[in-house]
Amino acid sequence: MPMNNTAKRLILFVIAFPLLGALVFLLPQNSHLAVNLVVILVTILSTRELGIMFAQAGFGIKTPYYPLLSGLFPLCQYLIVTGYLDESIMTLLLVLLTSINLIYPVFRHNKKKVIRAVSTVPVAILLLIYPAVFFSYIVRLSSFPRASYFLFFFILLVYLNDSSAWLFGVLFGKRKNVFAVSPSKSREGFFGGFFASVIVSFAFIVIFPRYMDGLEPGSPFLALAMGLLCGFTTILGDLAESALKRYTNVKDSGDMIMGRGGLLDSVDSLLLTAPVFYYFIAIYLGLVP
Repeated sequence: MPMNNTAKRLILFVIAFPLLGALVFLLPQNSHLAVNLVVILVTILSTRELGIMFAQAGFGIKTPYYPLLSGLFPLCQYLIVTGYLDESIMTLLLVLLTSINLIYPVFRHNKKKVIRAVSTVPVAILLLIYPAVFFSYIVRLSSFPRASYFLFFFILLVYLNDSSAWLFGVLFGKRKNVFAVSPSKSREGFFGGFFASVIVSFAFIVIFPRYMDGLEPGSPFLALAMGLLCGFTTILGDLAESALKRYTNVKDSGDMIMGRGGLLDSVDSLLLTAPVFYYFIAIYLGLVP
């Protein structure tokens, strides 16, 4: 008898969290090289899925190239964190790759090919930025003191939001069609996700630091603001990818992850939250004036 989607999600949850925790806490060497290699790989595979989605929608995207190019962003960010590159290289890389895509149509040999090449430019630039630039902020977390603590904090903040939203939606979800891009999601699910994000933020910012040497508790206001804002961006990240799926007319970005669809379907909630979380923690640690 085949497993239903709920059973698949529960099995994935039980397996994934211990594996992620082990990766973060047992392999922190070289500025979390193991975690960041996973981030680079996930970036490449997620971009590949997105490229295939747009190719199926009729855009002439050469999928083998953009996934590899997208992986340059988290790779360069890791080399910045470890001191091998200057931070300005990220801006240079973005400008260079964007310029190449803008210039590419100039060298087409007839009007029809020029028009077709120009039509792919916005999608090509999107493939370079999303999800790569957002994933690079996860790599940046490796630069913080107690990076293992904050990496795991980030994972819990996002995925407990995502899992709670799903669970509340299954158990209590009655008012649906809140957003056209994802009509199956309920208002009850959204509130469940927000509640989980606030609880996780209070635990990691206010409660746990009291039992750790060298880490001062943050203010309840900071924890509340982080929980609410990161809860909001976690949900928005999921909905933003749903909008892309609606546009390209696909149900899932792929079939790589049991019970969730494609890899991009499983990491979309991380993307918009990563830069927000990074800057909140920088404020918490006093790294932002």
